[in-house]
Amino acid sequence: MAEEANEKPKWGGARTGAGRKALGGKMRSLRMTDFEYDFVRDALKKIRTGAETLDVAAYRAEWKPKEKD
Repeated sequence: MAEEANEKPKWGGARTGAGRKALGGKMRSLRMTDFEYDFVRDALKKIRTGAETLDVAAYRAEWKPKEKD
């Protein structure tokens, strides 16, 4: 009986390699306007490619709201 308790189950449980891989970041949720959302996305792209400065006034001048569906 003691030997049976140590055996691995033949079915069920997590599979090796299954599931989404960790991205290294933490999911966050917050409310923002369309402009803020677009600005944050653009800023992240620039930061990740090595930009050292972000010009909010220039982004605001060229930003156009997207049309609603």
